[in-house]
Amino acid sequence: AILLSFRGTEPKKYKDWESDLEVALTPALDGKVHHGFYEALISVWDSIVPVLRKNQLPLWVTGHSLGAAIATLAVAKLHHEEGIKAQGLYTFGQPRCGDKEFAGNFDKIFMQRTFRFVNYQDIVPKVPLESMHYTHVGNCKYFNKSGNLDVKTSWKHHFLTKLEDSFSSFFTGEVLSDHEIKNYL
Repeated sequence: AILLSFRGTEPKKYKDWESDLEVALTPALDGKVHHGFYEALISVWDSIVPVLRKNQLPLWVTGHSLGAAIATLAVAKLHHEEGIKAQGLYTFGQPRCGDKEFAGNFDKIFMQRTFRFVNYQDIVPKVPLESMHYTHVGNCKYFNKSGNLDVKTSWKHHFLTKLEDSFSSFFTGEVLSDHEIKNYL
């Protein structure tokens, strides 16, 4: 098998921050997607595709943070433009990367094999905002305050719990530490 993995934002790399902050929606991949994330994918595209074409093995894709958004767009682009199907997509601390149309079209094809892991108070999965016409894709897997995968609680419970804890956790820095990949591991 092939594991295609995209890294998250590196704090000292200006180009990563530039990608993160280019939040305009741009038409691509059966909808509109985050311009910066899409450009970051395009910048590595020519080094990815030949390897995948040459080694026609089962493909699994993953990423953290910025890398999670790029991984999602890569799965869609590989399918639509190259006819390459990912067996699964696993993301950690993924920001929203497209509009409702993109998400709907993505989920029609990939929902059953897309797993988006969200840590308790991680702030990155909350951006870009839904009010900016962004939405999530795939199946959300939520780690609760104890670090356990919570499979039984409803989204309303998650919302109320997060709302209750948001003020204290923001001031203690928990929203930032919960985003670190080491805390997902």
